[in-house]
Order: sequence, then structure tokens, then C-alpha cells
Amino acid sequence: DHWVRKAMSNAFGWVYRIFFDVPLRDPSCPYILIRRASLESILAGNIGILKQGFWWEFFARASALSLTIRETPVHHRARTSGTTQVYRPTKVPRIAFEHLLGLWKLRRELNASRR
Repeated sequence: DHWVRKAMSNAFGWVYRIFFDVPLRDPSCPYILIRRASLESILAGNIGILKQGFWWEFFARASALSLTIRETPVHHRARTSGTTQVYRPTKVPRIAFEHLLGLWKLRRELNASRR
């Protein structure tokens, strides 16, 4: 079960990197230091396109604004109890479709704002 989630995450990361030039290994990590003006410029967009991928969208928007992004690796550990309630096998096809559609919409929005 863990390897399936890892494979899905890797596949999404691969597609994400095709759409966006974000210099991060783990765009899902929410530990950030940011200036208020930069935060406000990111949040000024149509934020919320990636419903279950807020930080992925956040960093795509930051990159599109040419903000400096640096990463400090975070070493994740295995879940000690319970299982994910989000990525159940029956929900995966819908989530995958919504994520791919969201990436496309986000790229379209960011490309339009550059013109």
C-alpha cells in the first residue's frame, strides 16, 4: 500500500515538473519563510485550483513570480498508526483526474498572467 502511494506521488511530481520549473525536490512540504509582500503576491492569484495540493500550487505561483525558492530537506518518517483517509484506492482515479486538470488550469492561468 505504501509503495502505491509513493509511486503515485512520484508520478504526480514528474508531471508537475513538466508543467512548472520549480527547483524543489518536495513541493508538498509546508515549512516556509517568506516576506509578507511575497506571500500577498502569491495569494493574490486564483489560489485553490489544486484542492489537495495547496503547497504544490503555492510554489508554482512563487516560481512564476520569479521569487527565490530554496529548500532544506525534511526527512519524512513512516506513519506510526492509521492509514490515509484521502488516497483510498477507490478515490484515486478521481483525485488523479482532478490533479491533472488542476495542473493544466494552473499553468494556463500563470501563462496568461505573463502576457
